Amino acid sequence: MTDNRASVFVSYSRSDRGFVRRLLEQLKRSEREVWVDLDDIPPTADWLAEVKAGIEAAETFLFVISPDSISSEVCQTEVAHAAGLNKRIVPVVHSEVDERLVPEPLAQRNWLFFRNEDEFDSGLRALNEALDTDLDWLHAHAELLRRALAWERGGRRRSALLRGTELREAEAWLASESGGGQQPTAAHREFILASRRAAGRRQRSVLAAVSAALVVAIGLGILALTQRSTAIENQKRAESQQLAAVADSQLRVDPERSLLLSLEAVDISETDAALESLKRALGASRVRETLAGDEDAKFSPDGRTVTTIAKGNAYLWDLKSGERMAVSRRSNPSVLASPVVYSPDGSLVAIGESSHSRILDARTGEELARIGGAVGVAFSDDSSLLATGAIRSGVIRIWDPRSGKRLRTLRGHAARVHALVWAPARRLASASLDGTARIWSLEARDGRVQGNGRSVVLRGHENRLRDIDYSPDGETIATASEDGSARLWDASSGAELAVLRSGRHGKVETVDFSPEGSRLVLPHGDGTLQIWTSDGRLLRTLRGHRGEARGAEFSPDGRLIASAGFVDHTARIWDAGSGRTVAVLRGHRDIIKPVHFSPDGSQLVTASGDGTARVWSVSSGEDAVSLTGRGGSEPTALAAAATGRLIATGDSHGNIRLWNSVTGAPVAALERDRSAIRTLAFTPVGKALVAAGDSAEARIHTLAGHGSTKVLRGHHGLINAVAVDGAGDLVLTAGQDGTVRLWGLDGTLERVLGAEGGEEPGEGSGGAPLRTAAFDPAGKRLIAGGDDGVARIWDVRSGRLEHALLAHDGAIERVNFSPDGELAVTAGNDGAAVVWDADRGDRVATLEGHSGALHDARFSPDGQFVVTASDDESARVWDSHSGEQLQLIRGHEARVVTGSFDRQGELVLTAGWDGTARVWDSGSGEPVATLDGPGNLVSQAEFTPGGAVVMRAEDSKTALLYSCELCLAPEALRHLAEERVTRELTPAERAEFLDEAP
Repeated sequence: MTDNRASVFVSYSRSDRGFVRRLLEQLKRSEREVWVDLDDIPPTADWLAEVKAGIEAAETFLFVISPDSISSEVCQTEVAHAAGLNKRIVPVVHSEVDERLVPEPLAQRNWLFFRNEDEFDSGLRALNEALDTDLDWLHAHAELLRRALAWERGGRRRSALLRGTELREAEAWLASESGGGQQPTAAHREFILASRRAAGRRQRSVLAAVSAALVVAIGLGILALTQRSTAIENQKRAESQQLAAVADSQLRVDPERSLLLSLEAVDISETDAALESLKRALGASRVRETLAGDEDAKFSPDGRTVTTIAKGNAYLWDLKSGERMAVSRRSNPSVLASPVVYSPDGSLVAIGESSHSRILDARTGEELARIGGAVGVAFSDDSSLLATGAIRSGVIRIWDPRSGKRLRTLRGHAARVHALVWAPARRLASASLDGTARIWSLEARDGRVQGNGRSVVLRGHENRLRDIDYSPDGETIATASEDGSARLWDASSGAELAVLRSGRHGKVETVDFSPEGSRLVLPHGDGTLQIWTSDGRLLRTLRGHRGEARGAEFSPDGRLIASAGFVDHTARIWDAGSGRTVAVLRGHRDIIKPVHFSPDGSQLVTASGDGTARVWSVSSGEDAVSLTGRGGSEPTALAAAATGRLIATGDSHGNIRLWNSVTGAPVAALERDRSAIRTLAFTPVGKALVAAGDSAEARIHTLAGHGSTKVLRGHHGLINAVAVDGAGDLVLTAGQDGTVRLWGLDGTLERVLGAEGGEEPGEGSGGAPLRTAAFDPAGKRLIAGGDDGVARIWDVRSGRLEHALLAHDGAIERVNFSPDGELAVTAGNDGAAVVWDADRGDRVATLEGHSGALHDARFSPDGQFVVTASDDESARVWDSHSGEQLQLIRGHEARVVTGSFDRQGELVLTAGWDGTARVWDSGSGEPVATLDGPGNLVSQAEFTPGGAVVMRAEDSKTALLYSCELCLAPEALRHLAEERVTRELTPAERAEFLDEAP
C-alpha cells in the first residue's frame, strides 16, 4: 500500500464495468491503491477468501449502487463483511434504485452521485475529499485489523501481539475519535487488550525477578536497600503507567470503567500518565448516579427527584443524596410496569401497567389510587385530570387522579391507544395502533367531565401510530408512525398540514416539538434523527447511532437534542443548530429505552435493559459554549458578576448581552450603545451593569425589575475604565481627559477627581490620560494610573488626593487593591510591578524579572501573592510583601495579557495571544489545563464565581465559556473522581483488567 493515499476496495456489479473502469482510472491517477476485480471469475471459496482479505486490508469500501449491484448476492456478501469490520463505506450512485431495497449499511451513509445526469468531475472531487478524510486513523484501523485477524486465525499466539511503541500507539488510537464516525471492531479491542495484558505480565515477571534479586542482596548493605527501594518504586510507576493505558482503552467502551481503572492506576503511583488518564476519564464519564431501573425513568418537575421502574417496582430517588426515598412494589410478579408520568405540579406520579396502574404521592411514594391498566398516560395541565389508554381496547378513560374515581370513558379507537397528550382548553389528543389519531374536547365542572364524547379523526398514516405531541402554542399536532413518517395536523380542524418523510429511514417511534415550537425531532428505525421545521421542511439528518433510535427530545432551552440507541446501547447529545455530536454516553450494556432531560437541561436520565437507570451530566467538565450574538459582530469586552450567574459581553456594534454563567444560555439583550463597547463592570450582586464604549459616555443598566438605563456624560474624551465600589453605591469612570468621575447608580455626578485633587478641572486640564482605575474593597479609596507613570490614590468620601506615587518609567497598564485594601499593586509597560502600602503610600516591594511590558497584576484572594502577565510570554507569581518571585509560568507562545487567581487561590488563569487560555497550579507553576480560545489572540479570560472560565479574542466573533470542572490540582482531581464514580469494579472486571483472582 502507498503511505499517503487511502487504499480502496470497489464492490460493483459486472453490468457497471464500463463506469468502474473510468472511475478506476481516475483513482489511480490520484495514486491510490485500488482492489477491484474486473475479471469474470466464479465465486469459489478461494476467490471469496481473497475478496474478504482485500476488504480487510483496505481503508475504504466503495460500493457502486445500481439495480444490479443491490440485487447481487456477492455484493450483498461484500457489504456485510465490510460493515461487520466497521470499515468506512462510501456509496457511489451510478443508476437510480428503489431506496427501500438498499441494504442498511449503505442506506444510512451519505451518497455520492455519478449518474448520467450528474457532473463526473464534481462527483470525483467529492469522492477524493471523502477518501482523504481521517487517513491516519483509517491506516491504523486497517493495519491493526490485519494483525488482529492474523492473531486470531493463528491460534492467538503471544508472539503475534503488540509490544513497546507499537502497543502504546495502538492504545492511543483506540482512545481517539474518527471524524467520519468509524468505530474500532471487537477484534481491535480484544487484540490490543490482550497485548497490554501480555506486556503487563512480562513487565511484572521482569520486575519480580529484580525484586527477588534485591531481597537476596539486602545483606550487602545500604546501597542494596536503596536500589531495592528504587526498583520497587520503578515497578509501581511501570504498573501505574500500564494500567493507565488499559484505562484509556476503555474510554470508548465504558468511560466510568475507565475512570475506575484510572483511580486504581493513581493509587499505585501518581504518575503523569495516570493523572492524564484520570483527567481524560473524568471528561468522558458523565454518569452522576446509577440507579435501579430497566423500563422507564423520569425527573420530577422541580428536578430534585427521579422515579424509575425496575422489574415492575417503582422507586423514588433523591438526586442530591442519591438515596432511595420510597418504593412502590408491583402486586403481580408477571406484570411489568412501563411509563412514568409526573403531574405538572409535581405532586403525583402515575405508573402505567398492563393489569392496573398506580397513582403515587411523589414525595412519599405512598399509593393513593389504583386504576385500570394502561400504556398511554397523561395528566392535564392543571394536574386535576388523568387520561389513560386501555391495554386491550381502544377505550380512553378520564380519572380523578387523587381519588382514583373514573369520570368519563371515551370510545372511538379500534385498537390500543399508545400515546396521549393534553393541550390547552381541555383538548386531549390520542394516537392509536389502529393508525389514526383523535382530538377530543372535554369540559370539567363540579368534579365531572362533560362533553358529547365526539372526536375529530386524523387519518392518513399507513401503519400504527407510536406517539403524538402538541406544539407549545397548542395549535398544531404531530404524530409519529411505523409507516416511517410523521404528520402535522391543525389542532382545531384536524386538517393535515404536512407529511414529514424523507427517504427510507424506518419507523418513527417518537416525535418532540422544540420549546419554541418551530422545530421537531424524529428518531428513525435506521438510527438516524431528522430535524424538521414546523411548516414541513427538513433541516438536517443526524447520523451516529448504529441500529434503531427509539427516543429523542429537545433540551428545555432548545439548544440540544438527546437520543437513545436501542441497539448500540448508547445515548447521544447533539447540537440542535449544527447537528454536531456533542457527546456519546457509553456504559449501558443493553438496550436504552427512554432518554429525558432534567427541567433545567443540565442532566439526562436513561433506563436500560441492563437493569440500571443512569443520571448523566450534560456537561463533561471540559465543554465550551459559544456566546455568540446576532450579526456576527466581534466581542470587545466581557465581565462576570461576582455573585449570581451572569456574564456580560459587549461587541463592536454596541450590543450588550447577558448570559447564564453555568449553561451559557442567553438571558437578555440590553439597550444598544452608540459605539463599540470597551469595558464592562457589574455591581457586586449583579443588579446593575456599567458599560463604556468608544465615546465620552458611559451607561448604567439596571437589571432588576423592569430595568432602566442612565447615561453618564461629562468626560472630554474616551472612557478607558469603569468600576463599582464594594457596596454597589458608586460608579467610577476614568478617561482620556485625565479625570476620574464618581456617579451614583441613579446617574447623578457626585465628584470629579483630577490630577491635582478634588476640584473639577476644565476641559483638557485633568492631567495625563488615565488607563486603569479601581476601588478598594471597602469603597473608601480609589486608585488610578495612566500614561505619566504616576498612580494616584484618593479618599472617596472627601475627594482628597492622598498619594501621588511615582511608580513607573512609562504608562501604567493595571492597578488593583488587595482584598483587605491594605496594599495596592501597579503594573507598568516598563516591565515591573510595584506593591504599595495603600495607607502610607510607601513602596512595599518591586517585582522585577520580566523582560517585556506588563499588562496585568492581581492579588490572590488572601493578598499574600501577586500574579503578573507580560509581553515576554510569561506570567509570574510573587510574594506580595517580600517581592520574591515564587513561580515562573511559561507555556504561552506569545504575549500574556491577563493573569488572575481563582477564588481559592489554588489556580492561576492566563490569556495569551497564542490563541489559548491556560490554567496553572499556583503553588507549583505546573500546567493544569489548556483551553483553546475562540480566535488567535485571546485578550481576556476570567474565572466566574462558579469556577468556569469565560474568554474573548480580539480576532473572533464569539466569546467562549468553559465549564472548567477539570481545572484542578492533582489531589483535588483525585477527590473529584472518587466523588464521581457511582459503582465499584466488579469481580469480573478486576479479574480481566487487574489480573486478580475472581
